[in-house]
Amino acid sequence: MPSARPGGEETHGPFWSEPGTLLEHVPVAVFGLDDGDLVCYWGPGARDLFGYDATAVLSKPGAVLFADGPPGAPDPCSRLTERGRSQGYWRGRLPARHRDRTVFDCGFRAFSVTGSGGPSVVMVLASRSDELDRVKTNLAFLDALFETCPIGLVMLDQDLRYVHLNQALADMDGLPIEDHLGRRMDEIMIMSDGGEYQRMLRGVALGGAPVVGTLVGMRPRGHPDRDQVRSVSFFPLSQAVGSRPGVGGLMLDVTDREQAILEATASRRRLALLDGASTRIGTTLDVNVTAQELVDASMPDFCDGAVVEVVEWMDEVEDFDPARPLFTRRIASGTILPPPATELVSGVETVRYPPGSVIHDMLRTGRAISAVVDEEFLARTVLIESRAQLFAESGLACVLVAPLIARGTVQGIAMFGRSGGPAGLHPGRCQPGR
Repeated sequence: MPSARPGGEETHGPFWSEPGTLLEHVPVAVFGLDDGDLVCYWGPGARDLFGYDATAVLSKPGAVLFADGPPGAPDPCSRLTERGRSQGYWRGRLPARHRDRTVFDCGFRAFSVTGSGGPSVVMVLASRSDELDRVKTNLAFLDALFETCPIGLVMLDQDLRYVHLNQALADMDGLPIEDHLGRRMDEIMIMSDGGEYQRMLRGVALGGAPVVGTLVGMRPRGHPDRDQVRSVSFFPLSQAVGSRPGVGGLMLDVTDREQAILEATASRRRLALLDGASTRIGTTLDVNVTAQELVDASMPDFCDGAVVEVVEWMDEVEDFDPARPLFTRRIASGTILPPPATELVSGVETVRYPPGSVIHDMLRTGRAISAVVDEEFLARTVLIESRAQLFAESGLACVLVAPLIARGTVQGIAMFGRSGGPAGLHPGRCQPGR
């Protein structure tokens, strides 16, 4: 959707594509109607299609955009919003009215999106029917956009908090729609770009130029074991008078196509983790403080919960006996998971591990090992039934156990747990020095 710039230069909105594709020929207007059928969003292309600036139409009845129907027939605007809400997604043609009072045939797509502040908003995409008819695929693109294509739609406020999104984006993020609303994007995504993604979005939110087709590497917190590459487009959205501006966006998962970006993102994350750990760990000679620094530095990029324990050897020359229980003293702990994980990591001071536990396996090999948290793990490693129940309900799916060695002797153990499955803590990645 072209819009004029000073000097005759033209820029394009988020539904413009490369020459030769459908979107080159089909300008699309985007607007929203609230539960009173008042215009609450006026997006790219709407001014060109209907002739109204945002200030002239926001908070006004949406009926001004439609031609009058036959006497006694339902109001076209009310008909559109009612079907959008009751059917979830509706498409059809209605006579539209330009600001100059001319009437033209228009194709509409209406769908209801869930908001954080109460009733839903009906988002509408509109295009002139004569322009659609010139394209053989007709309305196939818009159908695929909302029904079959893996395109995520999102609306953010100026603080980059989720206001609206569709199910496709929720599926990409691995979290329900309700878990997004009111939260910032950095609470949903783990980024390793030094804040560049956030700065780009803030620039758009403050009225900057739209961003079209930018490739971004990220890790959704709902899929903590899965890196993604997305092609993202963002554009500023006009909102009702007196409220802050926001951002609209479209996202495509192009992970399979952009594997090289994934590898670079993973490398940056590892380097960032090491760099952060080097500055946060070892600021004092106090063992307890250093242990807590290790725990804090490991979350959330590496794990969701961690503990550090000191082995209670009888004396420094005592040999490890795999047939005897092992006693440890927990000196540091932390988790980003909700209860009961908090009670699990901080609810004890002295821990006893029975022979055959995963801790014994680690001490016997002298190497870090990972284990899936299942019934076998709990039966082998956790003696107290109530603690085993806490472990099972904590949300932790796998743990990495590593020895803390000084002067050739195991002085303690560090355990890191993740809720996203064992992929990120694969045994092959737990070898010393790797």
